Amino acid sequence: MKNSRILLSALIVSALVLSPMLPRAHADLVNVKWVNTAFSGIDPYYGVTVAAYHTGTPATLYVPVTQSNGFGGSYINVTAAKLMMDWNGNYTATGLPIKITLNNWALVTITFTVPGTNVASNLWIHNGILTVNYTTPAAPGTHQFVENPVPTFAVYSSDQASAMSIMQQLTALTPTFGSPCGGLGSSGFKTAAGSAACQQAVQQFVLGRSLYTQGNFTASNTAMKNALNSWNAAISADSGTGAGLDLSATLGAYGVLLLGIGGVIGGIALLLYAWKRPKELRALAATTTH
Repeated sequence: MKNSRILLSALIVSALVLSPMLPRAHADLVNVKWVNTAFSGIDPYYGVTVAAYHTGTPATLYVPVTQSNGFGGSYINVTAAKLMMDWNGNYTATGLPIKITLNNWALVTITFTVPGTNVASNLWIHNGILTVNYTTPAAPGTHQFVENPVPTFAVYSSDQASAMSIMQQLTALTPTFGSPCGGLGSSGFKTAAGSAACQQAVQQFVLGRSLYTQGNFTASNTAMKNALNSWNAAISADSGTGAGLDLSATLGAYGVLLLGIGGVIGGIALLLYAWKRPKELRALAATTTH
């Protein structure tokens, strides 16, 4: 029994010592990611970073595969790649096999049509498992590595996709969208109409974002469209009719000035009349007496 234990220990030590020297080819996945998304980032409803696609559009997963540290193996052949999503969706890569030589890489692509929300709900996020098979002359048989999970996936309904699209547009236009409007003559909009329309845009934007966070995507989309319309109206007011409004204000100021000048002239005329009137009365009285 003692000799058996010694022999087993020796075999384990030998395996550990010799394993780095065994011929092998090493494959890796580098930065697996979803591309051409409808939105990528922290979604206000899910509260996490997602790669989101609109239902009915193509979703594409990029899978860069590298061949490195290939002691005893000059290349690998990627023979298959399969993506299993949590709505029972199974998708495979096309264009395989791909040969990858030592210290090089190749791109494996998996593309599928995003199902409707009745299949893949938009009320929660989705995960998937990626498996990639490859062979190498350094070792017999088929080898496999797994990416579990792939980056978080989200499915957008039509209203949700529209609301998020407008949200991105308005946020890009005004990074500090909480107070971009200013007042008349301030660093914000220069006209009363522009400032008022901007305030309406802010109110609708805040409402739309709140509704989106609550999962009321239809109402959120309506509010976001109203916000975009008001924002465009604010810009139009400043660029299109702003000069006319500013001119009216200027003319109004000149009107007040002219009214004041008229008042002064009228006051002087009244004084002259009051001074001249008694002389005329005295001359009339003298004429009447004689």
